[in-house]
Amino acid sequence: MDEVKVKKVIYSSKARRGSGTAADPVRVIEEIFELDGNLIMECDPECKFNKMDLYSFYVYLLRTEASGNKLVEMDFEGLFNGYMEFRNKTSY
Repeated sequence: MDEVKVKKVIYSSKARRGSGTAADPVRVIEEIFELDGNLIMECDPECKFNKMDLYSFYVYLLRTEASGNKLVEMDFEGLFNGYMEFRNKTSY
């Protein structure tokens, strides 16, 4: 990507997730929203992906949308599987 954009966003650390068990502890979820309320990123401390994985997936989504595919019409699992194939073929 040869472009950098600066956007105003809303940061929230109010969300909670988890059932309170040892396997699923209650935790704070950090979220970032666009000003119109669209969630663009979240950070769950129990997530098994690192920040670079999440960033790379976001870039993959932007490239998918830039290629003319409507993300709204695509299923998340299909997008993620496509990203994993892309990631395995690409080094950063």
